[in-house]
Order: sequence, then structure tokens, then C-alpha cells
Amino acid sequence: MELKNKVYFIACCFPPFGRGNAITNSCVANYLAEEFAVEVVCMQREEGGLIAYQEDRSLEEGLNPRLSVRRVVAANWYGLNIALGAAHVFTEVGSSALVVGHLLLAAVVWASLVAASAISRPATGSVA
Repeated sequence: MELKNKVYFIACCFPPFGRGNAITNSCVANYLAEEFAVEVVCMQREEGGLIAYQEDRSLEEGLNPRLSVRRVVAANWYGLNIALGAAHVFTEVGSSALVVGHLLLAAVVWASLVAASAISRPATGSVA
């Protein structure tokens, strides 16, 4: 079966590291890989930071072998995005400015992942 359409799946965490969101992301990517050529763009695991992601190689066992995973170094914006998310929890989302700031920063993080993927891709001369 030849897969013609390509999907870029942008995720923060993807197996073998992460928490529940890595499992959710892998399930969605596996489902998409049944019909599409899927390239997962996710962050590279870094030590330290606000959240310490644990590596669990068993999470890779259920991945569709057709998935292509590209890991990019996360920008420093990611830590700030997590801090804003924590502020939501501790302030019980009482500030609309905080919510707007978090959403804008999340958009910047997403855009930086897309840009990093595009920059790291060698030119092929093809638009398709």
C-alpha cells in the first residue's frame, strides 16, 4: 500500500520520553499512519528544566514502523510556556491576560518547531 499524502504531526513529547501526553501523541500518530505518510516533529529530550521527562523505551514498542520522527532542539520558549501553564494552575485561570499570553506563547513554540523542521530539511527542488 503506497501512502501518497503526507502529514506533519507536531508534538512536544513523543516516545520514548514524556508522560501521558506522549502516549496520547503516539496513539494519534499511529492512527494517522494507517492512511498517511506521517512525519512527527517533536522536541529533543533535554536534562533539567521545569519538567523532567522520563525515558521509557517500552513506549516505542507500539509505534507504527512507518512513522518518521524528527527531533529538534526546543527553544527556550518552551520553559516559559510551561511556567505560564503552571501559573494557570496556581491562579485558577483568574486572569484573561495570562490566558492570552499563554496561548500566544504556545503559538510561538509551535511555530518554532515548524520553522526548525523546515530549516533542517534539505532542499529537494520539489514543491509536492
